[in-house]
Amino acid sequence: MTDAPLHLILEGKYLQALEHVQGLSSPTPRDERWAGVCLLNLGRPLEARAVLMRAKGRGCAPAAIELTTTARLMGDLVRAQGHLARLDLAALGAFDRALAERERGVLRFAQGDLPGARDALEQAWEAAAASPHEQALLPGICQTIAYVCLDQGASSTALHYIGHALPYAHPAKRVALLTLQGACHLFEGDFELAGTCLAEAEAAVTLAPQQRPTLLYYQGMLYRYVGQPAKASALFHACTAASREVQALSTECYAELGACALCAECGDFAQAHLHLARAQAITGSSRLQTVIDLRASQVLIQDAPERAQTLLREVYAQLQALGLHREAGWASLQLARAAQVLGDETGLRGALRLAAQCRAATGDSRAVALELRATPELVPALEAAGPAGQLFLSDWQAMTGATPLHLNITALGAPSLVLDRVTVRPNASLARSVELLVYLTLKGGASLERVLTDVFPDRDPQSARVYFHLIRAELARIAPGLKIVFQRESRQYELETCGVRVTVDHLEVRRELTAGGIDGVTRALALYRGPLLPDSDSEWVREERDDLEWSMVRVGLELVEEYFERGEDQLCLDLAGRLLDIEPFNEAIHTFLIRATERLSGTIAARQAMARSQAQFRDHVGEVPLTLKQLQITMQA
Repeated sequence: MTDAPLHLILEGKYLQALEHVQGLSSPTPRDERWAGVCLLNLGRPLEARAVLMRAKGRGCAPAAIELTTTARLMGDLVRAQGHLARLDLAALGAFDRALAERERGVLRFAQGDLPGARDALEQAWEAAAASPHEQALLPGICQTIAYVCLDQGASSTALHYIGHALPYAHPAKRVALLTLQGACHLFEGDFELAGTCLAEAEAAVTLAPQQRPTLLYYQGMLYRYVGQPAKASALFHACTAASREVQALSTECYAELGACALCAECGDFAQAHLHLARAQAITGSSRLQTVIDLRASQVLIQDAPERAQTLLREVYAQLQALGLHREAGWASLQLARAAQVLGDETGLRGALRLAAQCRAATGDSRAVALELRATPELVPALEAAGPAGQLFLSDWQAMTGATPLHLNITALGAPSLVLDRVTVRPNASLARSVELLVYLTLKGGASLERVLTDVFPDRDPQSARVYFHLIRAELARIAPGLKIVFQRESRQYELETCGVRVTVDHLEVRRELTAGGIDGVTRALALYRGPLLPDSDSEWVREERDDLEWSMVRVGLELVEEYFERGEDQLCLDLAGRLLDIEPFNEAIHTFLIRATERLSGTIAARQAMARSQAQFRDHVGEVPLTLKQLQITMQA
């Protein structure tokens, strides 16, 4: 093999090799094969396919190897398999046999057959050792083995193969290896080192344009995990566009799934469904389909947790069968989240045990804990779940460069701020800080004048302005990633969370009341720990506090009446008593409580309940309402 195009290709000089072939007056089928290889590496797969088909038709049988690569990259695994199956491996020299076995390994990898992929790659290495171009072949073979190891969750093993390949890699191949190296560090939770590797790859990506989609995807994943959703979204969008340019359908699918997960994490489920629909429309392997099903389950959890739970169990089994322990661990954490939404404590603990087993299967990799970015609501449950849960919290905390996962704002009863299970306090009024956060969460944004008037009505404008900016600085200090930013376009201050999931108990109660039904009211009452910001006298707080209490009593009273009419007197009594904690002087609630007591425990107990109710009204209101007086007469009769 002394042909000039091949030597240029082995040095990564694809454009020069292509120009050389194009300058030949009568290129041979072998020359055309090399031209196809160049076009493929320059990100022009449709042109490459045409040239390679011509080369094969003119008698260059090994061109089927690159036709396999082209079909695979374009998402047509069946056609790729057909090209490779018709190739007589025994008739090939060591160089082409190494390329063919490597492509067989990549194809099996794409189909989810990791053991088969590893076997083919070992044969590729054996063939490469018999070729005079062994050093040129090793980087590609090691790169593919590293991908297999990474998919199995063995990032450290993958890094070993990348380290072995880098010294032999030409500049264009280095781009692919550095991208993969960044991915390994990403899944190990070393975000800073991952960023360094990906930045180095980006600096040279013009040498390997076909690698640009993969690079953009991992950059998007990096920003997703560190908690910068705006940057992650832009990179996923750029990856989708770049993938379409070079017909890299599987990479496009992964970018759509990354964007789907990101939208779900930010609460934009409508957009998440659109990204999911595009991913589902892309023809892929069974391996890729399981990852699609994983993200489909994530989108379902909030509105259809039972259905999500069923799908996640199936996904977990499929991922385990494929040997994808990292993704199986992710499915386990999503399964834990579904159980949490359903209030299934047993199911939650069982799912966390599965996740811990997946972590062990990956060699105790931190990669499983990355899914906490998608399930930050699990943080409080993980601490209470014992060693299995705390293991993942420790993994997350050991990761470098990420914003916190979860800020829980308690505004009902005693105010508090809990960041990733740690209570934090600003060097300013905690109650006023919580009030400001709740205000901006409710309003979405407000001008400085509106904020000062609504949240600091007891201070003069200058003092209020100083105090507002003090609280801004303190919140940014104690909760990295949480910022109150000024938007120049709208001239409003808004809460920017930078990937931190913020939950407010007051809004959670509202959400449960909206859900309605027995379960919704029960969960709302369990979350209600007292009045909204009880020490605040701000007008907006008073209005919101009164409206919340009225909503709870209204919805609760409907359920009390339903219990009473169905004869479920104990449930009626329990709920009526809980509602009286919120509105102690509601005549209807007192009435149902007394009547349910009479049916459940008899007249004497009902009269005692009546006496307590009347005394409460006399002591605090000054008189007994007519409703209770009439009920007493009816009971005496």
